[in-house]
Amino acid sequence: MLPQTVARASREIAGVDDVMATTSRMLDVRDDATFMAVCEQLLLAGTPVRFRASGGSMRPAIRNGDVVRLDPIGHQPAAPGDIVAVHSDGRFLVHRVLSIDVDASGRAVVITRGDAHADADPPVPATAVLGRVTRIHRRTVVSRLVQACRRIGGVVQGFLA
Repeated sequence: MLPQTVARASREIAGVDDVMATTSRMLDVRDDATFMAVCEQLLLAGTPVRFRASGGSMRPAIRNGDVVRLDPIGHQPAAPGDIVAVHSDGRFLVHRVLSIDVDASGRAVVITRGDAHADADPPVPATAVLGRVTRIHRRTVVSRLVQACRRIGGVVQGFLA
């Protein structure tokens, strides 16, 4: 099932700069394993991913319902202060990088924390960093009103044409 989902997502996004991974089109975000696997495949292929955030661990920077854009890490490793997506204990987390250290075996590890949390997350290997948040879109009352006016204007324009 997963390879078919990734293949379908790849076909749907061919030639598109921005991918929207949503429950309505191809993913159930509640299925963390599938969501994480599809995001990982897309990011490793160099494709940015957008998704609607759920939870409040990154408040106030990222709120529940904000649309977050992840860009592939590429050749620039994560740095303290970056907001990144990581694999952590089988979960997909979007948290801020506190520090980058070296563990006892000499591997680089990244320590993250949600802005709303007091404690840091367990260290994860630097290779577990999937992408970097480059854009956060928050729908406000004003943006919803502007969008509704545009839709109404389009309908009126269609009737007048």
